[in-house]
Amino acid sequence: MTILSRQISALGCRLVRPSSQAVAAFSSSSRHLTVVGPEEALNHQSALAHAEKRLEISGFNRSHFWEQPIAWGDHDSFQHVNNVRYVRFFESSRIHWMRYLGHRLGGPDAADALLKGKGVSLILKSIQVKFRRPVTFPDTLLLAHRPVQADVADDPAVLRLSAAAYSLKQGKLVAESNEEVVWYDYDRLRKCTPEDSHLDAVWGRGAR
Repeated sequence: MTILSRQISALGCRLVRPSSQAVAAFSSSSRHLTVVGPEEALNHQSALAHAEKRLEISGFNRSHFWEQPIAWGDHDSFQHVNNVRYVRFFESSRIHWMRYLGHRLGGPDAADALLKGKGVSLILKSIQVKFRRPVTFPDTLLLAHRPVQADVADDPAVLRLSAAAYSLKQGKLVAESNEEVVWYDYDRLRKCTPEDSHLDAVWGRGAR
C-alpha cells in the first residue's frame, strides 16, 4: 500500500479504480480532454457532427470550428451561463480563426506573428452579442467565425466578422456575434489598409 493509500485509508475513504469501460473522448483538434463513458462519447460525437453540419449550412468553415466546454463556474446566480462569458468564448473562437488565417498567410511563423502582434495583425474594435437561448452545465458549445463582405464606402482598415455559438446539448443556436476588427501595423503603431495577400487569405483566394 502506498503512503497516499494509507493516508486515505486512515480517513475512512477508499480508492476506486475507474471502470475498464471508461474512455477518453479527445476532440479532433486536441483542444480538451474529457473522460466519459462509451455511450456518452458516442452521443457527443453525434451531437458534434450535427452542430458542424448546421454551422456549415450557415456559411461557416469547419477548418476552424472551436469547441468550448461549459464549466460549472460559468454559471451565475440566475442559474445559467453568465452573459459576459460569451465575450470570452467568442474571443477564443476569433483567435482560433486568426491562427487559421495566419497559416494561410504563410504557415506557422505567420500565424505566430499574427497572434503576437508582429507586423500587421488584427485588433478588436467592437463586438455585439445577441443571446438566443440560455445555456447550463454540462454542455459544449461549437463556435465559428467568418468574414462578412463590407460596403464599398466602409473603412478599408476595418474587417467585419460574423460568429455563432451552437449548443451540442440543445442542438440549437444559442448566441450570435457581430464584430469589427481593425488591420493594425504594430511597427508603425497605427491602423492600415491590408495588402492583397492578407485579403486573399481572408477571402480564400489562392488557398494554400
